[in-house]
Amino acid sequence: MGLYHPFETESAGDDFSLFFTWNQGTEKLIGEEKRTIFIPTYDLFKFNRAKFIAPDALHPNAAGYQAIADRIVKSIGGHFNGDPPSR
Repeated sequence: MGLYHPFETESAGDDFSLFFTWNQGTEKLIGEEKRTIFIPTYDLFKFNRAKFIAPDALHPNAAGYQAIADRIVKSIGGHFNGDPPSR
């Protein structure tokens, strides 16, 4: 699963590059392995921060965790029947 940036603002500057680099590297590494899948989360929070971040401004709230769970379910789809993830 990819990382999201809980403190992202318009002036985040270089903070963005750390998350982008981490997610890009993780996705590349995952892509080199069979029967694995990278599940991004960055976009969920980037575009829905007010909706998905808890009052502590760090963790997902219930809706945020549900969005992550929905993304996981959608991403893995029918792969539990033995079919490898499609690429």
